[in-house]
Amino acid sequence: MDIEKIAQLLQNLSPVTIKPQLCSKVITPKSTCTNCQNICPVNSITFTRIGLKVDQCISCGLCIEACPNHVFRLNESKLLDINSKENPTLIITCSLLHHKLEKKLHPFVTQIGCLGELYPELLVYLLTSFSKILLIHDSENCKSCLAKSLEEKVNINKYANVFNTDFTSKLQIIKNLDDLKPYLGTQQVQHAHDRRSFFKSIFNGSKNMSRQILDSALNQQNSNKKDKVQPLKRYYLSEALKKQENLELSALLPYPQLKINACNFCSACSKLCPTNAIKIIQEDENKIITFTPNLCTHCHVCSDVCFFQGLSWGQNLTVGEFLDDKPQLLASAAQKTCENCEQDYYDLNDKNNLCFLCRPVQDVF
Repeated sequence: MDIEKIAQLLQNLSPVTIKPQLCSKVITPKSTCTNCQNICPVNSITFTRIGLKVDQCISCGLCIEACPNHVFRLNESKLLDINSKENPTLIITCSLLHHKLEKKLHPFVTQIGCLGELYPELLVYLLTSFSKILLIHDSENCKSCLAKSLEEKVNINKYANVFNTDFTSKLQIIKNLDDLKPYLGTQQVQHAHDRRSFFKSIFNGSKNMSRQILDSALNQQNSNKKDKVQPLKRYYLSEALKKQENLELSALLPYPQLKINACNFCSACSKLCPTNAIKIIQEDENKIITFTPNLCTHCHVCSDVCFFQGLSWGQNLTVGEFLDDKPQLLASAAQKTCENCEQDYYDLNDKNNLCFLCRPVQDVF
């Protein structure tokens, strides 16, 4: 079945939606990204000449975290709509376990399709909003989906050096329902969406935080493949960082910096970048390349399409670099005229006054 058809079905029937226009393989056939295919436990994702195909999906949600461009998405409003000030403890479980719980527990537990849908940036954002998050988990039910234990899946220690929060004490995996008793029936636990309130929030529109976040983060997005979008995962992390006091701006995040070694300013990278993280701008007789770190998803589209293989990844970004919305200057070049063909050109490392079409092959790369 075509992924476009799958997307239409899932948007109506499933908490996971698909945005195929964001897929690196759809953006360019030169993309080397196979993250979703590699992590799928049932090998339901394949790439063809016409794009991405999905068959026999079990809705485990592992592709949500694996995809850098957030092609696969959890219906996050179910989690974001809960008022953390009134209900500081958030209890989450998968739909399979939710059905097995006693009905008296249902009002206190928020169900999502699968715990595999949770990804680090969303968890970090939720952990900076709630005093505690409890994940109800049954390893027997999950072993067919999760390639690793849930403890490994929700491990967000890579952010420990950035936040002034002990995430290990705030995020707890519940394997015995007796461990839930201290939280149930108290004012310290959220009331999850029941069927009526959930559909009411969909059709009438939520006025809570989820609407504010999604409107802000996705205000550039529609179904047109040429549109640029703001990466939602990076947005959640950015919002979580902004909540913190006394941030160490020199702390390193697990995101690499983009480097440029060779370029003829052809604009392929900037035109195909799905988020506008990289731009090529004309300034009089000069061209400059800028990079906005908090827009970059590290999808490798830019480096995959670069004819000179001149883009690479360097050391990790600092918190200060990530939060700075001002684009960084990566490179610039003045307009020159080729001594052979007399055509104007731009080149970052030009030494012989020849455009790359006229210079010796050994000097092109």
